[in-house]
Amino acid sequence: RTLGEPLPSETQAHINWETDEAFELAWDLGLAPEIDIKFTKKDKFPFYKILPNDELRKNYIESYQNRNGKYVNVEVTDEKGLVKATLTELNSDESPR
Repeated sequence: RTLGEPLPSETQAHINWETDEAFELAWDLGLAPEIDIKFTKKDKFPFYKILPNDELRKNYIESYQNRNGKYVNVEVTDEKGLVKATLTELNSDESPR
């Protein structure tokens, strides 16, 4: 099982995206270790009963709204807003590269 997402490897060779025709990508993976723990009837574990309060409910609702909301075009955003853009590199005469 993989933990997290693959990360670009520190051993990755430099790639010149404009001239190289073939290249290899190197990634580092975090793999979950196999764990085999034997529990006995003598082992005791705490049982936590968490009662949601108004603040916890509010945080969950905001989290769901942020993840499942819809995209709308606006002129101004706040610190939680997502900005989606298409960037184009320009030549010195401001024509697209």
